[in-house]
Amino acid sequence: MGGTSETVIAMLWRLWRKRKVVHLARALEPVADAPRPRAGVSTVLVAEDHPIIREGVRRALGSQPDLQLCAEASDGEEALRAIERHRPDVAVLEIGMPKLGGLEILRLVRERYPATRTLLIAVRSDPTLVDQAVRLGADGYLPLEETPKEIVEAIREIAKGGIYW
Repeated sequence: MGGTSETVIAMLWRLWRKRKVVHLARALEPVADAPRPRAGVSTVLVAEDHPIIREGVRRALGSQPDLQLCAEASDGEEALRAIERHRPDVAVLEIGMPKLGGLEILRLVRERYPATRTLLIAVRSDPTLVDQAVRLGADGYLPLEETPKEIVEAIREIAKGGIYW
């Protein structure tokens, strides 16, 4: 980036705030060993403490032939156990879950299950959270105000080895 004063994080945040979702090249991806989808179907775990949001994501995934919900969790400890048991291709993690938050789960997933890709979702748009997610190696980040279609698009992109910001 040479002489520019704008960091990658600041640029992503600025574009994201303008509602221009940016798909970045694999070269910026912090995780080197991305899993390959099995037989064209990617497994997804959803960890979110609000049942209505889990239901919405479940319904959105139900109509997708290339994405299969393998597990759900309502808190961070359940999420870690489910990731260990199911080894999903993509884990959708809400940042503000009880017991263990999404950022702490992300850190543990990167250490223990590096093949599992991650999409963080959050109630509010916060540049500090985005920065932490990037630093911890998240594959994507979306605010909960996004549509089910947008969440499915993000999961699909991440499952294919891309990132979604």
